[in-house]
Amino acid sequence: MRTRIFLLLVSGLALAPIGAPAIAGAVTQAAASDATRAYRPLQYDNLVLNWNEAVLAAVRQNPPRPTVTARNLHLVHSAIYDAWAAYDEVAIGSRFGRALRRPAVERSEASKSMAMSHAAHRVASALYPGQRALFDALHRALGFSIDWEDQDAASPAGVGNLAADAVLGFWATDGSNWQEDFRDPTGYQPANPPGAAPGAAGYDPNRWQPLTVPTGKARDPSGQPAITADPASYSVQKFLTPHWGEVRPFALPSGDALRPPGPPIFGDPRPYVDARGRTTTNHEAWLEQYGEVLALHGTLDDSAIGAQRRCVAEFWADGPRSDTPPGHWNQIAQGIVLREGYGLGEAAKLYFALTGALHDAAIAAWDAKLGYDSGRPVTAIRHHWANSTVVSWAGPGKGVAAIPGSAWLPYQEATFVTPPFPEYVSGHSTFSMAAATTIARFVGSDVFHDPLHPTSIVLDLDDEPGPDTLGRFVDKDLSFERYDGPPMVLEWPSLFDAAREAGASRLYGGIHIQDANLRGLEMGRAIGEMALDRARQFFDGSATIAETAVLPARP
Repeated sequence: MRTRIFLLLVSGLALAPIGAPAIAGAVTQAAASDATRAYRPLQYDNLVLNWNEAVLAAVRQNPPRPTVTARNLHLVHSAIYDAWAAYDEVAIGSRFGRALRRPAVERSEASKSMAMSHAAHRVASALYPGQRALFDALHRALGFSIDWEDQDAASPAGVGNLAADAVLGFWATDGSNWQEDFRDPTGYQPANPPGAAPGAAGYDPNRWQPLTVPTGKARDPSGQPAITADPASYSVQKFLTPHWGEVRPFALPSGDALRPPGPPIFGDPRPYVDARGRTTTNHEAWLEQYGEVLALHGTLDDSAIGAQRRCVAEFWADGPRSDTPPGHWNQIAQGIVLREGYGLGEAAKLYFALTGALHDAAIAAWDAKLGYDSGRPVTAIRHHWANSTVVSWAGPGKGVAAIPGSAWLPYQEATFVTPPFPEYVSGHSTFSMAAATTIARFVGSDVFHDPLHPTSIVLDLDDEPGPDTLGRFVDKDLSFERYDGPPMVLEWPSLFDAAREAGASRLYGGIHIQDANLRGLEMGRAIGEMALDRARQFFDGSATIAETAVLPARP
């Protein structure tokens, strides 16, 4: 699979048994990742899109942390929006309210652009200091000096710098532990330690377990990542940001405000009502839902439906060196901005609302992940079906085969396998439906791909010939498995179709069960509605602002 660039769509493995060596496979290595794609400044006429693309390039050069990515994108776009709002006669900023508003005589497009770029440059550089050169280059290419530290609201640069500092100051105390690189302050310890073997006495299949994952530093004879005695050949997972449910939200009243009922529990005879409203016992629901994942993996063969499901799993994977799900939906929004012909103001408003929704989605999903601490399919299936033979994807280059249940694998990269945090709820589902809901309500339509009126762009960012089409993706190969069949086409008539497919992809990939997907979609829809409602209060000037920033006194 080629680079997964959605906006470019305009108009149109082997995991070791826990603590053991990796299973060998034979398949060519993945195509160039998003991280290696050359970043090009000034791709667009819209400054907001240029800055969004620059920040996504920085995201791709850092470890995949969806919670952190969602927060950082929101901070950048909050500063951009606040700088723009200073030059609007109605909208108010998220930090200064009306206090930063400039007189009508100063409300030129040039002033807005200078202020917005200074705001973006300052916040992005603070959040991603290792990519400062990238941000400097874009800021200069837009015609602005990186040395202007002015704090005078009478100048556009000063407006941007003030907006940036106010945003950074407010969110510095948001509970994310930004100053210590988002280190976990909770002292979380897994119920199943990394060395515990699924299927063994004392193992709890209902609880999450950190995996031992190959890094790719060592390879087996077939060229696949392997775990050896060398500590550099593997890493042991840690729960990524378990404290995120306590981070300050954008529109949610609290991180647990939308916490859903819990997942099914293995061995529990009490009644369980699933996300579709069906009542069984907890144990029966557990067997059904993890069994569904197992059955789906038996379809990941070379048939048309098998290839399509593998393509879906890879397209939405967003694993290492990617934009992560929040960034993926920021890419989608770029295509929407281009199709709708939005200028600076509408683009700034859309991204302010969208990133607020994605930030809240991370908080709500992680609240549930910590609250329920549920096990992933890779450990649950290996536990219950340990002594059974199952028909499933057998690893890179091996296709579908009869394998021991104790060797079951998710359809993922060998060096990623399964994300380093609990299963329930699905972050992909929550992020995706929150984003789709926000974008659709903002635009006034959920149309994504319209075959009768396709929207094409001349840029080609997926390394394939021909223009790209919004809401449609054509792929000719796969990264996790060999593929020699006809092109695979992914097409989403509506944004909600895309969100639902993103959620379903996690079942195909062996990452989530169905209720984690469906509950995440439910949460995401509510989050998207709340986020846009809150953002519109800023747009129409009616918002009440907590801890309003105060302009510094002029000498």
